[in-house]
Amino acid sequence: MALHRGFDALFRPVSEYDQTSIARLRRTGAVLAAQTTASEFGGINCTSTELHGTTRNPWDLSRTPGGSSGGTAAAVAGGLLPIATGSDGGGSIRIPAGFSGLFGLKATTGASQGARRGIEPLTSVLGCLSRSVRDTARFFDACNGFDQRIL
Repeated sequence: MALHRGFDALFRPVSEYDQTSIARLRRTGAVLAAQTTASEFGGINCTSTELHGTTRNPWDLSRTPGGSSGGTAAAVAGGLLPIATGSDGGGSIRIPAGFSGLFGLKATTGASQGARRGIEPLTSVLGCLSRSVRDTARFFDACNGFDQRIL
């Protein structure tokens, strides 16, 4: 899938690799269905970019689903996806979960291996948004564990 990190200048046509959590999800048979939008650089608590416009909260279109995982929250709360990944360094999973009536969990640093390139690994931790604790537990069962590639 094309990657933007919410900012057009960072466009890359195709990801160079699957991060560990995505590779582990694929091995469990998970269907990777979509890439959602995020606030630019994950820096604000709403999801509105020049690249994709404003993401709306499916429960009330006059409100935001939060940020930076607002696109993820809107997709799950709107019933498009049962569960979706996110990353959290300062509330980017927890805030959209609260704004959208979802269960969001930020993993303990190192429990689930995410991206390990650039500055993001220093500031954010993998997690997910779902409609149930059970779905989130399944996600973490699939994704948790050490990865030799990060050494």
